[in-house]
Amino acid sequence: MTYEAAEKSFDAGDYAGAARSYESYLGAGVAENRDRALFRAALAHALARETADDGGESRALFQRLVAQYPASTYAAPANLILKLQADVETLQGNLKDQQAKVKTLAEELKRLKDIDMRRRPSRPPP
Repeated sequence: MTYEAAEKSFDAGDYAGAARSYESYLGAGVAENRDRALFRAALAHALARETADDGGESRALFQRLVAQYPASTYAAPANLILKLQADVETLQGNLKDQQAKVKTLAEELKRLKDIDMRRRPSRPPP
């Protein structure tokens, strides 16, 4: 795959195809546009619904870009995206913890209601 084909796929919204094309281009060892190819490959992985890699490949590519091309114009946006990805993961973890606490509290409330219902004397019919 060529760089131009990867760009065309990305611009057309074919992120899975773009990710594959960028990976192929990067694997060929071509020096030209590597920082942009890494950036767009990372974005393509993040945007591709089919990959569902929980951001791992995207994160790795952004980190590679920052490490290999710290002076690139794409390094600052890559760092920002990495920070945002970390924030999202933290928030998702917090949400799971909160959902578990809500479930525990709901179960405890149900248990207490059941105990209360057993303690109440039954009323005779009027």
